[in-house]
Amino acid sequence: MYKYKVKKEPRGPREESDWPLFLPSTAIMISCQGWDGRPNIIPVIAVAVMSKSPLTIGTAICQDHYNERYWERKSYRMMLETQAFVCNVPDRKLSEAITLTGRISGWEIEDKFTAYGLTAAPAATVNAPIIVECPVNFECQVTSVINMGSHDWFIGEVTWIQLDEELERGEKELVWNPYAVIRAPRRRCANCGGRDLQAVTVAGEVLAAQPKEGGAALQLRPFVCRDCGHLEWFAE
Repeated sequence: MYKYKVKKEPRGPREESDWPLFLPSTAIMISCQGWDGRPNIIPVIAVAVMSKSPLTIGTAICQDHYNERYWERKSYRMMLETQAFVCNVPDRKLSEAITLTGRISGWEIEDKFTAYGLTAAPAATVNAPIIVECPVNFECQVTSVINMGSHDWFIGEVTWIQLDEELERGEKELVWNPYAVIRAPRRRCANCGGRDLQAVTVAGEVLAAQPKEGGAALQLRPFVCRDCGHLEWFAE
C-alpha cells in the first residue's frame, strides 16, 4: 500500500503539487464581483453547508502563491472587497462551462460570463451577480473569513434563494455531474510569479513556436504582468 506523509510546512510558489487527493464531490460555480462592478466566476469543489439555521454556506478560495495550481484567485480579492458571493448550483448541461471558466484566470480575462456564453443577472440581496443558467442560486453575505492555510474559508449567510420555476413546481429534476472537471489555469509571470496578467498587443502579436518534440506549431499571445511590467508569451 502506498503511504503518504502530509507535509504541514508552507510550500513555495514554484513547488509542484505532489499530494494525492480525491474526495467525492460536485462542482459548484461561485459568482462574485469587485468594487468596480466587474463580475467573475470561479468553479469550486470546496463548498459545504455550515449551518442550517441560519442557513450558512462556506467555500474555500486560495489566497497566496504556493505552486503552479495554487495562487491568489481574482475571486478571492473580489469577495474580500464586496463581502458577498453567490453559490450557483449547475446542472449536467453546464459541465463544459465549469471546465472553461476554471481553465482561465480572472486575472487574464475581463468577463467570463460573456466569454463563455453565460448570463449575469443582479442578485436580489447581495452585491454579486447570479448565473442565470444555473437552476439554483444561493445569495450569500460574508459573515467571516477564516484562514485554513493555503485557502481562506469564506462563510456566508444565505440571504435569498433563487430557484428555477419549473424545478420549484416539480416539472423537472436537477441532474448534476459529480465528475465535472475543473482545470486550474497555470499562467503566471516568470519574473515575479504574479498572476495579474493582461493581454496586450505588440508587433507580431501572434508568434509560432515549434514544440520540443515536434508536431503542430503552438500559437503564442503576449501578456504583460501588471505587478512588475514583465512581458510573457503564453500558448493559446
